[in-house]
Amino acid sequence: MSKTRASLMIRGMHFIVMLAFTALFAHAQGVIPGRYIVTFGPTVADPAAAGQQLSLAHGFQIRNVYRYALQGMLIEVSPAAGPALVEALRRNPLIRSVVQDRQVTLTAQTDPKGVRRVAAEPGIGIRANAGAGIDVAVMDSGIDSAHQDLDVDAIRSAICIDGNPCVPASNPVQDAVGHGTSVAGVIAALDNNVDLVGVAPGANLISVQVFNSSGQSSDGDIIAGIDHLMTPNQPNLVEVVNMSFREICTSGGVNTPCAGLPEFQPLETALQALTNSGTTIVAASGNDAIDTKFVMPASSSAVTAVSAMADSNGQPGGGGSNVCLSRLGNFCLQSTPDDSYAPFANFGSVVDVTAPGADELLLARGGGTRRASGTSFAAPHAAGVAAIFIRDRLNRNEPTPLPATVRQALIETGECYESGSGAGDLFHGTTGCPSAWPADSDGFREPLVRADNIANFGPATAVHDVAVTSVQAPSPVVTGTTNTVVVNVANQGTQSETFDVSLTDTLSATISGVQNITLGAGASSSLNFDWTPTVTGTHVLTGTATIVSGETDTADNSASAQVTVQDPSTTTTTHVGDLDRASVSNGNTWTANVTVTIHDNNHGLVSNATVNGSWSGGTTGTGSCTTNGNGQCTVSKSGLAKRISSVTFSVTGISHASLMYSSGGNHDPDGDSNGSSIVVSKP
Repeated sequence: MSKTRASLMIRGMHFIVMLAFTALFAHAQGVIPGRYIVTFGPTVADPAAAGQQLSLAHGFQIRNVYRYALQGMLIEVSPAAGPALVEALRRNPLIRSVVQDRQVTLTAQTDPKGVRRVAAEPGIGIRANAGAGIDVAVMDSGIDSAHQDLDVDAIRSAICIDGNPCVPASNPVQDAVGHGTSVAGVIAALDNNVDLVGVAPGANLISVQVFNSSGQSSDGDIIAGIDHLMTPNQPNLVEVVNMSFREICTSGGVNTPCAGLPEFQPLETALQALTNSGTTIVAASGNDAIDTKFVMPASSSAVTAVSAMADSNGQPGGGGSNVCLSRLGNFCLQSTPDDSYAPFANFGSVVDVTAPGADELLLARGGGTRRASGTSFAAPHAAGVAAIFIRDRLNRNEPTPLPATVRQALIETGECYESGSGAGDLFHGTTGCPSAWPADSDGFREPLVRADNIANFGPATAVHDVAVTSVQAPSPVVTGTTNTVVVNVANQGTQSETFDVSLTDTLSATISGVQNITLGAGASSSLNFDWTPTVTGTHVLTGTATIVSGETDTADNSASAQVTVQDPSTTTTTHVGDLDRASVSNGNTWTANVTVTIHDNNHGLVSNATVNGSWSGGTTGTGSCTTNGNGQCTVSKSGLAKRISSVTFSVTGISHASLMYSSGGNHDPDGDSNGSSIVVSKP
């Protein structure tokens, strides 16, 4: 059977498929109860050892340890104990951040001739190199390597799902739901006269499965997959990674720009680390018809973001028939014009390029082909063209191009929209496109990736652009205490830059000095400043990066955070004011009782405070209680065997509606404990 490159009629009940996945998207939003991503500060050299010590002290389970994408771990605790544990960990000087793990969804399934549209047919110009020898990782639901049109590197593939450490993939590699197989086919389906041909059929496919058989994943799994790709066990650089999934950033139930949101900082750190290592990340913008600035990972400055356009005939100019997006039997329920912006595709200024993603012919899990639409299938067109560009530069005996160079090449050599028979030879270049694609509501003029023009990318115009991406500071705090403020900076240009970063306060404060930093093109970093406020009130902390030579975009050279500073006499924190023990014999067993007294920072009694703790030394488990009007409550452990001579209860956190837990204030006036842990002996 010959390769299929032309448009075929859609068959089947694709409308039902589209609705099923729409429901999945709506269900899969939100956090994962009891699961947290912990990022260590720069002083931690061994995250596994540091995590083990903290686990013993606080009673949580370590699900995964990250060593390369970031220094951190994925932990799990009962949902009830989560808030107190987070408060305790955030006050540990070894820890930079603690955020709740979040669910991630695949971006496809609303239903590719796309190879012709991006001019990647065999024998056309640069396309003859086929991306040979370039590693392209598909971070997805797996890849069906038994499909006769795919060749997957099983040895370097991995499974990173359900919050567990990555494990080697089986051989043959499996696909949990079929999505990854379709994505992989767009990139590198073999040129073997079977089914269809990919954009870069000579590329080496690596499967990194981060979605389980229910189509579910999380930030923790994505970070684990990135960590796998960065491990020293990888024999060489993975040049390209395709990410056809998304999560929507919200705050208070409202879509919110992802940049600077602390809950997405671990994922952003991992993405930046992968890019800094030299890997080009291509990410789908998503199928929600919203601004991509609300979507991760596509909104990250570390990735090349790809939206979708509709094409019916594999030719420019818009002269083809409408593209059917969904069907019921033989009836088309929704269609869109040829050579127009796909109506489901996310849009906005962070989108870099577009690619075919409507009614695409795809490889199916188990063999054969299927049809589907989505930015999931637009992104791998761009990933394939990226592989072709990298192969071309290596063929010229040049070094592997940096991710920022690959992104610029995809943009500048991309096709601009034109209508009529003479269309198809107007390219973005350095001046941009004159027109947006029809139906592109935002008016931004992103180009269509073109494999046959990518070799014409010239030396990149030097771009000088440094930025302060966010400022992170604790709030509220009290006067006279020294706090760590994190200023996150990035080099968004194409040249290495050395510059100064400072932190200022609108009100009186002592701040550590200016810091000098050097960042390579596309790199990012976090700088810690010591800040000691001396007056109460609302402080605005502003991080500023000096303007580098040749920089024209200076609007993002500073960013701010607002912090409330209170007087120490103001009631702001809680701590343990006393721990008392008692034990009761119950025949063949005994019960350990610990009465906890909670004080505020003015040593007043605190009611309605929830105390969380863990049992150790002969028993295990957690315990909690809520203080009464006298600031006291009792935690008990019953059913202890007589052979157990003693047990220990350790306070891991205190939750209160308006007061923060400060473990440094824990004390015991009786001297029978250290204020945080107490030993209860058998009666």
